[in-house]
Amino acid sequence: MGGELRHFPSALGQVEGEGSPRENCECVTGSTEPIAAYVSQELPLELTVNFGSFVGREAFREDVDRLGEALLALVPGVTLYAGRRYEFARGAAEVAAYEVEIGFPTLILPTRPAEHQALVDRLLEAVGLWVRDCAARPPEEGEDLASRILRGSATQD
Repeated sequence: MGGELRHFPSALGQVEGEGSPRENCECVTGSTEPIAAYVSQELPLELTVNFGSFVGREAFREDVDRLGEALLALVPGVTLYAGRRYEFARGAAEVAAYEVEIGFPTLILPTRPAEHQALVDRLLEAVGLWVRDCAARPPEEGEDLASRILRGSATQD
């Protein structure tokens, strides 16, 4: 599967260090504080956001509903998946991440490259606004913001 890592402004103000994969990122607003979204280069168009890294928790049903409503203002149909992705490799630490995958049916996408890219840019902007809104929401009762940020993608099973 081919794709590229695209970025939009950070909700929590994280800044990547020099030499990081995000150093020369393409940002919607030209910000130097990016959040990464993986954009598929093959059809169907898919965007993947590592939600837990930027918001510090999993995406709740209400979050997914708000994202769906925001995207339906731009396209006639969208498929959303929110869940936990695990990676395992010999000799490496296990990785678990809360991700939101966003899929768009091929039939609704523009066929002209310039129009397609313009749509992708608008979708990334909408997703960026959604992530910032989710990160700005108050923490759950009894959890302070510092604990939420430190917790990162930790689970509460």
